[in-house]
Amino acid sequence: MPTLIRLVSVPTLAIAAWLATVDVLVVPARDPANVPLWAAIALGAAGFGVVSFVVTDGNARAWRRRSAATIDVAAAVLAVVALLIGSAMIAAARDLHPESYLDAIGVVFAAHGALVIVWLGARLVTLLNGG
Repeated sequence: MPTLIRLVSVPTLAIAAWLATVDVLVVPARDPANVPLWAAIALGAAGFGVVSFVVTDGNARAWRRRSAATIDVAAAVLAVVALLIGSAMIAAARDLHPESYLDAIGVVFAAHGALVIVWLGARLVTLLNGG
């Protein structure tokens, strides 16, 4: 599953870059009130993509061992946020805006969040069972 999480991190990072670009070049002229919202979503997505790569790094580097709990907690929190934001985007695309980009972003965020939650949960169960 770590490879799958890394694979889904790539579109999350691409979406973060796209959102940041649109937030700087397009949103200020069309919807300036939402610049902070899209900036926060872009930064959160970028952070989640990077944390996903770090948490699934199989190399037992010293820095990773020392900070494993912090990285796991960060990944879990960001995964829950991604799942919630992704679900909200899917609902908004269906109910409020017939814009397909919200659907696509929502599906990527929700899937990425769900995968990380399941993987971290499985790791926790294994650790609790002495593995």
